[in-house]
Amino acid sequence: MQPDPLVDAEGPSPHRVERPSPLTGVANASVFLLGAALFVAREAFEGNFDLFDLHDLRSIGLFLAGALAAVALLGFLVGIIQWRSTTFIVDDEFRIERKLFRKSTTQIAFHKVQSVDITRPFAARVLRLAAVTIDVGSEGSQKLRFLTTKRANELRDHLLERMHQGQQVSAAAMAQGDPGTVVYRTRLPRMLLGSVLKNGWLGSLLAFIALPMFFLSLALPGLSTVVGFASSGALLFAVLATTAGRVARMWGFTITRNDIGLRFQRGLFTRVQTTLHIDRIQTVTLNQPLLLRLAGLVEIRISVLGKETTDENSEDIDVVLPYGTVEEARLVLGLLLPGIDPFSLPWIRQSHKGRYLNWFCERSFAIDDAVVASQTRMLGARVVLAPHARVQGLGIAQGPLQRMLGLGSVYIHNIDASPDLCIEHLEPDMIDWVFASIQYRGSLARQARTRHREVQGKSKILP
Repeated sequence: MQPDPLVDAEGPSPHRVERPSPLTGVANASVFLLGAALFVAREAFEGNFDLFDLHDLRSIGLFLAGALAAVALLGFLVGIIQWRSTTFIVDDEFRIERKLFRKSTTQIAFHKVQSVDITRPFAARVLRLAAVTIDVGSEGSQKLRFLTTKRANELRDHLLERMHQGQQVSAAAMAQGDPGTVVYRTRLPRMLLGSVLKNGWLGSLLAFIALPMFFLSLALPGLSTVVGFASSGALLFAVLATTAGRVARMWGFTITRNDIGLRFQRGLFTRVQTTLHIDRIQTVTLNQPLLLRLAGLVEIRISVLGKETTDENSEDIDVVLPYGTVEEARLVLGLLLPGIDPFSLPWIRQSHKGRYLNWFCERSFAIDDAVVASQTRMLGARVVLAPHARVQGLGIAQGPLQRMLGLGSVYIHNIDASPDLCIEHLEPDMIDWVFASIQYRGSLARQARTRHREVQGKSKILP
């Protein structure tokens, strides 16, 4: 009798009831405590309250210690409740049960799992813990806080493998996921430069003005110098804080490719790992604000089917290339949309009549067998790409001025794409051509995708 790989595989059995780590309370307390300390420091620096009105350092210390202890205790109690009231089971489905005042059970079918992300706040990293977020598309997401890092990685690999291969799971896939190959790693100097330039020309100009004012006020006495020191210091701090936050979020950004998809890792203090299936990509956007364009850098963002962006760690989560060169942008686009090069698409410029409404910028669009794209150039540049297979619908909009000139705009609708791709100020014959081209190519792309899935399904059937 052959052994069952689901039962005999090394590591935690997928059939037994499991709980979060017993250290969840300690991790929660640390996270709460760190957050409270940062909040107090920020409020004190901004002058929203003045602790030194107490005129007693001992009282100040006792007050702060008591407040932070209360916050830490609250976090610890919340963590203990989460640990004792939460269980999960992995068998034919993934089930999470929570028993507090009432019992609730959440069942997640493997084929509905969209992605499994791992988040490791700084305090949890010290304890070798991680939070697991399971994205189920339109049904929302479920989070487990906190598991050991090893178990979190095993659970993620197992869920993604079951999603990818249906019910056929090998013991090796359960015990240890494919680490994959690192295909892109950001460079620190380029990331620092891009983070500064991302503030925009106004923010960068203010920073360059504030920096010499700050050092000049240190060298000169007088009341006006004190005022200059305070104003320039506050301005410089705001710019540096924004830049530092952006650098911290994108620190150590890497892209790893494996059999399941693409895995992105980022974060200095809070380390975030996200896994992406390229079939879920709805649109890809290339951004080049003026300063980034002058520096030869590109930022790439994506919209993903069913991806929630309201999480506390979701800021810039849609960035898949922080600040890269044109060649690096080509590399990343080749991973996201194989065979697509936006720099060589057959771009069609607006008609002469359409430029009456866009005299201050240059707009163009392109349609080939794989994607539909729009491009806007003013001081910077922005390109939006949408694969034909992801297009859900088309629409036409006409404003008052467009009706006067006999023009219209075509909107290409995608699920969870914000904003929708738009081709603006077209003449009627061009609108008809755009509609016919997108519908025809979209039909072919969806048929090809269906055939590809059927072939993949047949290849998984054992002889």
